[in-house]
Amino acid sequence: MVQGDCVFVDGVPIGKGTVVRLHPKRRADIWDQFLENRTATVRGIHRDVDDRTYVAVTVDDDPASELHHWYGRSLFFHPDEVEPVAAERAHES
Repeated sequence: MVQGDCVFVDGVPIGKGTVVRLHPKRRADIWDQFLENRTATVRGIHRDVDDRTYVAVTVDDDPASELHHWYGRSLFFHPDEVEPVAAERAHES
């Protein structure tokens, strides 16, 4: 469910600044598979003209992550391809 500038994933609001774990499913080519289980920071929530929702992220351990953020370069994932890290930590406790 999308609400304002966030989307809910597993009942947790995901929005700008949220740390998520990536689980590419749809495209799933070799480049996407390199991102499996990597953490990323959400840079925005976007909708396309067909009303599909996307989560824009930069990968945390990418040395150019801040540069990508600075000039607006993000990777886009569907909400079911990201997992809130806060929820993950709650499951570990």
